[in-house]
Amino acid sequence: MAAFFVFFCLGVDKNFLCGIDSSIFLLLIYYFFCLILNFFSMDVLQKKKIGIIGGVSAVSSSMIYLRTALQYNAENQSRGKLIFPEIDLTSLNMAEFKNALSAENYDELVRIFVKAMRALPQVKLWVLASNTAHCVIDRLKDVTGAQFIDGREVLAQAALKDGYHKILLLGAQFTMKKDFYRAFFEQKGLEIVVPCDEVCEHIDRLIYEKLCHGNLSEEELSTVADYLSKLMLKMKNVQGVEAAFFACTEFMLLEDFSFPIPVYDVTTLLINEACRQCYMD
Repeated sequence: MAAFFVFFCLGVDKNFLCGIDSSIFLLLIYYFFCLILNFFSMDVLQKKKIGIIGGVSAVSSSMIYLRTALQYNAENQSRGKLIFPEIDLTSLNMAEFKNALSAENYDELVRIFVKAMRALPQVKLWVLASNTAHCVIDRLKDVTGAQFIDGREVLAQAALKDGYHKILLLGAQFTMKKDFYRAFFEQKGLEIVVPCDEVCEHIDRLIYEKLCHGNLSEEELSTVADYLSKLMLKMKNVQGVEAAFFACTEFMLLEDFSFPIPVYDVTTLLINEACRQCYMD
């Protein structure tokens, strides 16, 4: 940097320097150094291509892709207005995924995801755009050796950081009732509460029959948000839950609504973590 300064000073005519105001000269020097610093700081941009495995609905895939790109761009506004990350998105057949999931055929689920990953060999950082798919994320890590952002981990870290320990878990029925989320959270010191079977079934229908299809009106989204708000308030008063986990990617459609207890949205947290980790070697 000193060499650039010497070169600049020697290359400028002395009579020219004497003829300009010192404040203007300092401003030119400042601008020059800003250009140089900006040039050398470009190496802190993205170092890992992000891979999103989605299609376990198109709504979740498109949202997580778009929001990741916009978040990355917002974080790099000082470098330019159109800086977006390198992202590969592979879409799955949701019917095939759901059939394997319903049968609890975890070997088949792993096969489906490994096949999708092999189609994108340049990806270094993976995001599962599905919470139910996290039932095999540990096996995927073992089989592929790939780096995944774990939705369970980002949720647990966020709640513990804010001092919450008794959490209402909301998502698809499979996510709420099986152990792959609950056991993980309990190992982190969180107490997990899930609704009764009837409520779990109703939330499951809201997700698969409404949110997964997208194109909901504001009134329809409001109805879903109102139902969840009343549930949260009841669980707070009856069971003492302190916060809620939105462990369903499609719940991001409800981001503009307010709720009676703190809500941690897994999609938002996954996006934030993907933008953070893609800078790292």
